[in-house]
Amino acid sequence: MKINTIKNIALGLFLASATLVGCKEEIDPAANAVQTESPSVTFAATGAAEQVVPVYADGEWVADCEADWVTISPMSGNGAVDVTVSVTDNLASDGTVDAPREALVIFRGKYIERQGELIVYQKGDNYRDAVEMSIADAAKLEDGKFAKIPEAQIVAAASDGIVVKDATSLMFVTYKGEVKVGDKVYIAGEKVTNGGIASIVAGQVDVLSTAEVTYPAPVDLLANLDPSKATEILYVGVEAGLLGRNLQFETSLPVSVTLLDPAVGGVDLDAVNMHNVKLEAYFVGLNGTTVNLVVTKVEDLGLNDDLKAYFFDDFSWMKPFLDEYNTTATPVGDAVGTDNPSAEAPNLRTTGGLAGLLDEFLARGYEDLNQSAKVIYPQQYYWKFGKTDNHGGIKLPAMELEGSELINAELDFDWSPHMTGSGNIDKVSVVVELEGSGFFENGTKISDPFVHELEKGDLNWHHVKVLLKGVNNTTRIMIRPLEFASATPDQQRWHLDNIKVSDSDIPYKDPVYANLTVSDEIVTFEGTPLAPFELKIKSDKDWTITKGFETDWFSLDVMEGLADEEATVKVLCQPSTSITLRKGTITIASADTRKTIYVVQSAAGGELEPLISIIGGNSGNVGFDEGSFKLGVQANVAYQVEADASWVTFEELPETRAIVEASEFVVKYEANAADQPRTARIRVFNADLNIESVYTLTQAAFETGIYFFEDFTWVAPWVDVYGGDDSVADDNPDGKAANVYTQKSHLDYDGVGYANGGAGIEGYPSFLTEFANRGYEDINAAGKSFYTQKYYLKFGKTNVHTGIKLPAMELEGADATDVLLSFDWSAHMTGSGNIDQVKIVVELEGEGVCADSQSKISLPISPDQEKGDMKWQNVKFLLKGVNNATRIIIRPISLENYDGIDQQRWYIDNIKVAKPKATVLAAWDLSSEGMASYADTWGGVDPGTFRKDAGDGGLYIAANAGGSGKLTYVQIDKNEIDVNGKARNVCGSTGEPYVEGQWPGDSWNFTADHSIPAGSIVAASFYSRTSGTGMKYWLVEYLDGDTWKPAMPTVTEEIEGQTITYNVNHNNTKEFHIQFAVTTTVDMSQFHIRETCLVNTQASGKGPLEAPNGGTVRIKGAEMSPVIVMY
Repeated sequence: MKINTIKNIALGLFLASATLVGCKEEIDPAANAVQTESPSVTFAATGAAEQVVPVYADGEWVADCEADWVTISPMSGNGAVDVTVSVTDNLASDGTVDAPREALVIFRGKYIERQGELIVYQKGDNYRDAVEMSIADAAKLEDGKFAKIPEAQIVAAASDGIVVKDATSLMFVTYKGEVKVGDKVYIAGEKVTNGGIASIVAGQVDVLSTAEVTYPAPVDLLANLDPSKATEILYVGVEAGLLGRNLQFETSLPVSVTLLDPAVGGVDLDAVNMHNVKLEAYFVGLNGTTVNLVVTKVEDLGLNDDLKAYFFDDFSWMKPFLDEYNTTATPVGDAVGTDNPSAEAPNLRTTGGLAGLLDEFLARGYEDLNQSAKVIYPQQYYWKFGKTDNHGGIKLPAMELEGSELINAELDFDWSPHMTGSGNIDKVSVVVELEGSGFFENGTKISDPFVHELEKGDLNWHHVKVLLKGVNNTTRIMIRPLEFASATPDQQRWHLDNIKVSDSDIPYKDPVYANLTVSDEIVTFEGTPLAPFELKIKSDKDWTITKGFETDWFSLDVMEGLADEEATVKVLCQPSTSITLRKGTITIASADTRKTIYVVQSAAGGELEPLISIIGGNSGNVGFDEGSFKLGVQANVAYQVEADASWVTFEELPETRAIVEASEFVVKYEANAADQPRTARIRVFNADLNIESVYTLTQAAFETGIYFFEDFTWVAPWVDVYGGDDSVADDNPDGKAANVYTQKSHLDYDGVGYANGGAGIEGYPSFLTEFANRGYEDINAAGKSFYTQKYYLKFGKTNVHTGIKLPAMELEGADATDVLLSFDWSAHMTGSGNIDQVKIVVELEGEGVCADSQSKISLPISPDQEKGDMKWQNVKFLLKGVNNATRIIIRPISLENYDGIDQQRWYIDNIKVAKPKATVLAAWDLSSEGMASYADTWGGVDPGTFRKDAGDGGLYIAANAGGSGKLTYVQIDKNEIDVNGKARNVCGSTGEPYVEGQWPGDSWNFTADHSIPAGSIVAASFYSRTSGTGMKYWLVEYLDGDTWKPAMPTVTEEIEGQTITYNVNHNNTKEFHIQFAVTTTVDMSQFHIRETCLVNTQASGKGPLEAPNGGTVRIKGAEMSPVIVMY
């Protein structure tokens, strides 16, 4: 049990050692231990009723008390006895009420260290013995003594107290009455120590007069943080950022600095929140590591960009409502701050005195996530949620953020679990959930849980920071327990404070999804498992596994895997001793793709309970255009499906399930023409069993910046008449696919009939006419190997190959521009499941090049499909320098019929040409104007910095035109070979950095510091140039994970007796434009390019050098070069 106060301990020790001359019972007690139920009792000064205190013992005991004004009855007992305590009136000899008094009653057994103690308090006139004195003299009193200060002036005012001054000193006085700065007051109160400084808790404050306050010159707060100076009130000045009521500093301090809430009508701190401020204030104490200030003056120094937040709430606005409530009821407590689970916490929704606080809570836009349960409670000044079997959470107000623009934001908050009266910490973990746009780094709308690390009996705040990806002004943020059902086995009570939503400074980019396959969507075990369960996992990206919350009852032998390698993961389950089913999850993460596998074990000796669960998570996002996807469900009961939005419909609902099996159905959604995202809730449920699982589908707002988009829904009239299956979705190579050359119009009917046995399609032209009207071309029309599907296109047949030329597009008129082409494609397969060996390329007619190849034809892409698996793969190509005369062709790499490759059949859908959304990773301004920012760090102007040691010599050029990164030159050890002393870094007069004395093995290095997800297109551009005696052959590479790869096409030749592979040839001082775009295959936090010197031979063609000379190699400055960007 907790000790009450230090003061009581001291009193007990003193009185226990005194000679007991009051009430006393003279027997020899035999009890081993004695304990009172209550540590103390308190009586009124006069007319006090007697009180009963239970005493517990394991034998005989006696009572001792030295105070003659206390009566104990009985004075002895055996075992548990109810003892009556009474007191006489507390009157002085003149009949007036005397000062308060207290006495100690001891219930003795055999052992002094195991005796029971009871402190008896009786109220009285606190000020009877108090004398008038100065502030300085009052400060010298012992705590608990009372003082009267005849006159002092109020020089600062907070909501909870005032700073007063007389001729001798300053003092903080706790007082909430109506007074103001400048008032001269009479004070009577109890001396205490608050924050290490003498203080008064006032029982009486009378205003005598008012006068203007004169303030001294403030001392610098930061120069007076020595704890030895924290024993007196100081008038201080400081400049800092203000967030809520806390000052924020650029450098770390050993303490935090908090501003006490100003008095009503005082300094307006809310007006300068998140600003830089210059303020003057009184230092009034150090509580732990928190400096407390009462502000007198504040000057606004403007917005602090680092503190700027879209939303911030420390709930200090609760204070006036709780102050009013506390005057008529038990004051609201601070459970976390005092480690007291019994701290007063009135119910916000059922306590009449809190109606105003509830109205303000709702007016500010907050929502109680469990209104019907009524489980939200105020604390001082934060919120508590939940009670046994009823769990609560909060939805934050709507926020403007950056309007409809998708951004990455950061959410911060403090939380703590609650605990039981015996100190057991509630088994609660907290999650954040998003409604509307946005997702978390785990790829879902629900964050990973935040778990506390508290020990028994210790409540404490945990600070949480979580990244919100792709949020905008439609996003609503919810904070709640992970387990949010009405009833769970344990308490889920928790506390919340200090919520902040701010810019993350991480640019938003569309997620990169992996092609992740898992052999089973659910893992089931009987109560006594017979053997481990084997999962087979494969992805085109590296992957990791994490187990869900409270899953100690099963284990995994493999926790991660590499891209393109199938792995077998064994799930080992312990025998169940539970009388109920238990469920857990395994989450597989690969790039931005997440797949959740459910692990279910029946009760000991029992069968599985009814189960419905959505496979792969309970939320998803789709683009603004119409489309469909398959939603997987695992269930062992029949279920129905419904949506709360008319733009969502369903197809192919499965049959009833008797055992736990995975099934799926098609969800179709219409296009969203609005400029705001929209959300639909899809319920999968069994009404009779009252079980359900809900999938939240969020559709993006209509997207701008798109030059061309095609999803081929317009082919529906021809497919509906001539037939067409969804071969890719069905993995069916025999799916019906009507040849477009047979799909006629009724207008073309010649009385003979067409392939469909009818007179053509009514009301539409032939398919080829419509195809041409829309601007498309079949690039091998003579082969007639072009087909429709539901609703997309198929190309090719055995030994006849073709592709598609897209319509002309407006783009940016005749001006050259860069665009991003993306589309979904799949290779066909044979009846035995062998995937066609087709490779697809993009070809340009007219202006422009494909960035990956720097030519008119892109590098080829191959299908990422296993035998028997047709699936859609989304691919992207960066096209540079195109205009409205450019035509885009998508085709197999080979178009020659009968070229020895049997099948080159393929499908296409969802073609988009859009403005590329580029993120500058690093950019440099290498010019005479930009040189001021890097001349010194590079080595200076002529003569520069000579160096022979290996490495970059600590010399660099930081990215100074955007992003973050460095340009360095890394050389080999030249201490022996540089006999002429030529190797040096120099800045030329134009600002271009160059080196002399280059040698094979040296390299230019560009690094860009940024998060780069796998599948990103990274493009770079810079110019390299050598002098005639500089080195001729170089190789430009980029680091993809741990592997260096050529960034541009290479040439292999034998030069100077060596076989080298190069992609830069400085032929006779030729300036070389290094320009490339590559697709990353792994997640990275830095992009690294190097240009390495390969062989000792001069650019002029004069052969090798004997030693490094004055030949130069430089990185030239140009507009937007060097630059590294990500798409």
